[in-house]
Amino acid sequence: QRQYAIISLWIKEIWYSPAITERLWFVLKLLFILLFIVYLIFNYNSQCENLNFLSLFSILQFNVVPVKPLVTYDDLSNTNLLRKELKNKAGVYGIINTKTSKQYIGSSLNLYSRLMDHIKGRESNLRLQRSIHKDGLSFFKVVIYFFHNDPAVLLTDIETTLFLLYIILKKRVIQC
Repeated sequence: QRQYAIISLWIKEIWYSPAITERLWFVLKLLFILLFIVYLIFNYNSQCENLNFLSLFSILQFNVVPVKPLVTYDDLSNTNLLRKELKNKAGVYGIINTKTSKQYIGSSLNLYSRLMDHIKGRESNLRLQRSIHKDGLSFFKVVIYFFHNDPAVLLTDIETTLFLLYIILKKRVIQC
């Protein structure tokens, strides 16, 4: 009985540990996102009928996928604000061309540094740089979809999931 009590206490300690609970919740969210994407792919129809239980509204209500940006920066010339709020923060971001509504989605362990690379044209995506050069920086805004401090979390997985969802939603909007 003593062994069972020790195991029981150990399980309770792990289960109610904030770090473990947070990671478990995060994994469950990612699993739900992937299931949602699979559902969209296999149950998509050209008439764009409403999705029943797994509607986008449900997804947004439960904050499962960060489709709605946490923060938006409209003025990319204000680098002091970007430095103050994003330096040494990890997360998933999007750079949106407001003229064409096209979006570049990326992730970084230091959001400020990565955004400065894009703005200055250093080690940046070639298509994004062409678009910035063509339309000008004033037609771009930065959105932050997800912040995270845990280095164990793979931001690229979140970035990929968000990118897939963005493509699916974009196809739905265009075809509806």
